[in-house]
Amino acid sequence: MTSAAIGTVTIPPGGQSDAHTHEHSDEFWIVTKGHGRISADGNEVDVEPGAVVCAPANSKHQIINTGKEMLHAYWVITPAGPEEAMLKIMGKL
Repeated sequence: MTSAAIGTVTIPPGGQSDAHTHEHSDEFWIVTKGHGRISADGNEVDVEPGAVVCAPANSKHQIINTGKEMLHAYWVITPAGPEEAMLKIMGKL
């Protein structure tokens, strides 16, 4: 790993991130609270606290809250770079 960016995501019940790709970066999620599903190129995995999931570079992916409480997770993008565009879309830059 040459570099990484780390942040948090909070998704309300029934909510989801936009489906997106990172051309040259993998994205990992570490779920800390709530229940949901992560989809990467059509492969879906149910997640709960303690789950760690990776979406490889170039995979279309998103995280979905399927539970009744807020879903909290850390995200890690490696190598760093595409997170700046995501933060701009989210209105945080």
